[in-house]
Order: sequence, then C-alpha cells, then structure tokens
Amino acid sequence: MRHPPQAPRPATWAALLTDLGRPESRHLDLGGIGTARGREHFALLFLGVASALGGYGLNIKVVRTLPI
Repeated sequence: MRHPPQAPRPATWAALLTDLGRPESRHLDLGGIGTARGREHFALLFLGVASALGGYGLNIKVVRTLPI
C-alpha cells in the first residue's frame, strides 16, 4: 500500500515565501487541513469581490488588533 506524499514542512513554505520577497513578519500560518473550511469561504469572498469589481486586481489584508 502506497502512502500519500507528505505535505512540505512549514519551514519549506516559510523559505519559499521569503524567497518570493515576503518578509517573515508578514508570514501567517493558517494551520493544517482542519482550517480548510475557512479557506474555502475566503475563496468565495475573494471571487465575489472580484466579480463585483470586474477583475482580480485586488488584495485583502489581515490586520491584527491590539489586545484589549
């Protein structure tokens, strides 16, 4: 029985993001497969906004708030 390939380690993804010019302070790990549902909803949000704007020339930024 063959096992599915393992997902790349987080350090690999971090290195790729850094190589692409994204500073480490901007990396955001969304977790494993358990968070997939949230990412699916993000895709729907992105496509809805892109459709309303008439193109994909947009970006969505995650902003952390200060602790209360």
